[in-house]
Amino acid sequence: MSATILPVCCHCGNVPRGGLYNGIRLRRRFICRACECRLLRTEQNSPDYLEFMATMRALMFGV
Repeated sequence: MSATILPVCCHCGNVPRGGLYNGIRLRRRFICRACECRLLRTEQNSPDYLEFMATMRALMFGV
């Protein structure tokens, strides 16, 4: 019996339908494609952008 390991997005906490092929890995963490796309479309003065940046800082610097 083999176990299936599914990635969980470190931002939204969801498991993408496409597994590891539906997102990116950064420093042993995973960001789903939906969050990646939302981040790229979010305006810099938006509260969502600040939330994304907090997630990225924690991911990159362990803050």
